[in-house]
Amino acid sequence: MSGNRLTRLQPNTFARLRSLRVLELYSNRLDGTLRANTFRGGLSNLSRLSLVNNRLDGLDVGAIAGLSGLEELLLSWNRLGWLHPDTFR
Repeated sequence: MSGNRLTRLQPNTFARLRSLRVLELYSNRLDGTLRANTFRGGLSNLSRLSLVNNRLDGLDVGAIAGLSGLEELLLSWNRLGWLHPDTFR
């Protein structure tokens, strides 16, 4: 899903993709803060999430909650100005 013009991700968008291991969302137009529960609901097998080259300026606590198998989180080339201390707990 990279290289499109996605601007927002609704919570539970990927909830039924339980076998998904890699999610490439780089080079879109995702902007603002990645909200809590964005990836909640069945993505426990996801090992790589690429959000490179978007317009994200922050991650809410719980934005990546539920991604218990995540090994790589790629966030370069965004506008991150802050991360809550509990973002990765």
